[in-house]
Amino acid sequence: MYKYISYCVLLLVLITGCKDNLVTNEQSYGLRYERTGLLDSIVGDCSTVITRVVPLDSIDFRGVSKIRMGYNAHTDADISFLKFFYISAADTAVNIVSLEGTEAISNMSSVEVDAPQTKQYFYLRMALRSSVCTGDIFHIKLRDLKIYTK
Repeated sequence: MYKYISYCVLLLVLITGCKDNLVTNEQSYGLRYERTGLLDSIVGDCSTVITRVVPLDSIDFRGVSKIRMGYNAHTDADISFLKFFYISAADTAVNIVSLEGTEAISNMSSVEVDAPQTKQYFYLRMALRSSVCTGDIFHIKLRDLKIYTK
């Protein structure tokens, strides 16, 4: 009986310890920016190459180490891309996140990168491009962007 009680206590301690570690890891990220709903959607055929920029907001990433972007995106155009960037003091685009192609855009719902140590106005660049011309209409869309930091 003593062995049975000891075994149960040990099992309870292990389960509780693992559960606490999972909660701590999830809580280490804090929501920094959120934009719900449709951010942009582009539709065109194979002869169309459309690039649009969506202004987001001024976001301060100073003092944080990681960015995790959560989103809902889809494209059926194989060389489309999504880029999260800011404009540097030298007037050049500095890409923080770059997702290219149907696999990277449609099959992922979040991405984690190192945080730039800056406070800037950030943008999202979307491009609809396809390498094949089938006569079909192609799409790219982005919804529900959330940016977490730790």
